[in-house]
Amino acid sequence: MNSAFRALILGAPGSGKGTIASRILRDFGLQHISSGDVLRKHIADETNLGRQVKAFMEQGQLVPDEIVTGLILDEVSKIRHESWLLDGFPRTIPQAISLSKMADLSLVINLNVPFEEIVSRLTSRWIHPGSGRIYNLDFNPPKQPGLDDVTGEKLLRRPDDESEAVQHRLQCYAETVAPLIRFYQEMGILQDFHGRETNKIYPSVHRAIKQVLYDMQEHEANCASSVRETTGSLLLHRIPPASKYDLSKFKFPSSAPGAGKGTISEKVVKHFDILHLSSGDILRDNVLRETKLGKQVKSYMQKGKLVPDPLVTAMMRKTLRRVGPQSWLLDGFPRTLKQAQDLSKMAELTLVMKIDVPRDLIVKRITSRLVHPGDLVL
Repeated sequence: MNSAFRALILGAPGSGKGTIASRILRDFGLQHISSGDVLRKHIADETNLGRQVKAFMEQGQLVPDEIVTGLILDEVSKIRHESWLLDGFPRTIPQAISLSKMADLSLVINLNVPFEEIVSRLTSRWIHPGSGRIYNLDFNPPKQPGLDDVTGEKLLRRPDDESEAVQHRLQCYAETVAPLIRFYQEMGILQDFHGRETNKIYPSVHRAIKQVLYDMQEHEANCASSVRETTGSLLLHRIPPASKYDLSKFKFPSSAPGAGKGTISEKVVKHFDILHLSSGDILRDNVLRETKLGKQVKSYMQKGKLVPDPLVTAMMRKTLRRVGPQSWLLDGFPRTLKQAQDLSKMAELTLVMKIDVPRDLIVKRITSRLVHPGDLVL
């Protein structure tokens, strides 16, 4: 498989996230990016960013978003073409958006363990401060009581592992992670895993990852097949094979501006009596209705920035879910390979049409036309 598999794992302190992450790395051979490990390494190496992080921590302050984001994205960039598992980042929506601009996540694993179970776990754990290794007196005790298995150094009990402190941390985590869960749910890449025991949760996680990897392989094979079937200016996509008489779903790819795509779209929609889904109309509608996604889109537009792929894709996904099994013509989406890959997971296209018009004719058309600004595509 050529595409890299990239996953993010979410879970409250004491949810077994570390144990499950280690098993994922063992079984699937992924690279591991842990925000905690990255921060500790920079502090230990006394890098410029590490000194800044240490200063904030010594003052009991949260490390600013921009510093954490810079550290983690630097690590991501080093293995951008490899498969990896990310742990401990992002923790805020701005961090999630920054990550989405650098890498496309294949799966977000959300561990959902009852809080009362977590309280029981955390109040029984001891930690080796130098490495972050965690021991639990109930199910993962050290070989020698009170001593780290690797170094033989003394283990410590964290003050915030007291019952009241644990409950406060869990409440803070729930409030912090809720926006992230909604963000990744809207992208359609989050899966929840419920349970009390790590040994019972992990098999479900393992199966989910295997399924995503399988789907990625199938998609690559289908894309290769569709490319081989391309002829002239008419692209027939058979993903999976469909009858040439079935006009349930078809789209125009990115034909050049001025190619007459809009006019032809209107005639196709009218002739076959099908829905017309325009990415520009969908974006404008969300902005005007001030939906959650629309507000995010508007903020990017006001700053003169491109709307990130995940936001556009999320809007299209919601729209396609709403129209259900109806026949439609899609215009203006996808515009990138990633968007095309996402679309293939949302719907089975019957036909893709590409309009080829000589460049000199397009230039003549565009330089002679007037446009109403309210209808400009976002």
